[in-house]
Amino acid sequence: MKKFYSLLFVFLPICFMSTLTLWATESVNPFSAGEVTVEKSSASSEVSKTTATDEGIKDAAKKEEEEENKKDEESKANKDSDVFDPPITGTVEVGNSTLNVRTGEWETVVSSLRTGDTVSVVGKKGVWYKAIVNGEVRFIHMNYVSTSFKPAGQTPVVYPWENSSSSSDAGVIISQKAIDGCGWGGVYPNEPPATRISSPFGYRTHPVTGKKSSFHDAVDLPCVSGSRLNALASGVVTASSYESGGGNYLIIRYANGYESFYCHLLKSLVSVGDKVSAGEKVALADNTGIYTTGSHLHMRIKYNGTAVDPQKLGIPLIK
Repeated sequence: MKKFYSLLFVFLPICFMSTLTLWATESVNPFSAGEVTVEKSSASSEVSKTTATDEGIKDAAKKEEEEENKKDEESKANKDSDVFDPPITGTVEVGNSTLNVRTGEWETVVSSLRTGDTVSVVGKKGVWYKAIVNGEVRFIHMNYVSTSFKPAGQTPVVYPWENSSSSSDAGVIISQKAIDGCGWGGVYPNEPPATRISSPFGYRTHPVTGKKSSFHDAVDLPCVSGSRLNALASGVVTASSYESGGGNYLIIRYANGYESFYCHLLKSLVSVGDKVSAGEKVALADNTGIYTTGSHLHMRIKYNGTAVDPQKLGIPLIK
């Protein structure tokens, strides 16, 4: 019996200490596990936040890149587009001449515009602007209109009848077919006809200013002051006025699309809007204006706003 109590006395303290150790271990582990869990959860949350932020930045950058690409595409489309939205303003530049307003490319001439006239350009087609003229969409050539898209004078004028037999004057192509089909009346501008051309179309030394390599965009036909001047074909008077350099002048637009400019006149015998026919007496010659050294007819012929050599158009000039 004593031996039993001795053994019990030995084993009880051992069991008690084991129980304390086990309880201490179990009581600490849950808290330790909890800290680890919290730390893992916190780290996971931070990672999630970081990942979300990175994805947001990437999405924003991607969206910005897409918007930039869209702007570039729109800018390129607007540059190459046949439509100007919003419309742009065009200012006519044709000197003392007029610009034909047509129903289409080289189609029917329905009206005309003068230097300084402004139009609303809504589009383009090739070398033509589509502009609002008198409430209608009409065609006008780019070469004679300055816009934010392109300045005037930078678009070559090539006529539909251009062929291998064509010749060029001041950038305008005139072919034999065009000459044959002009519909001129076969009459002399002067009556009686001039016997010589005192200054032809092209470069020269200016007779008044003395300037060398001055371009003369007309022909000068000497004549007696007060002598008769004729219309070259059927047409309508578009201008009759005075300018310092050329004195009294007269502009007639013909049914064939050409236009004559007579200046240094004694006086005009017709008014703006008058219809004239080939050979009709329209003015009297003289020596008015600054740029003249004697009585003569300064005759300039234009087609779609650009001067061409009258000697190459089949018009009888001298006799």
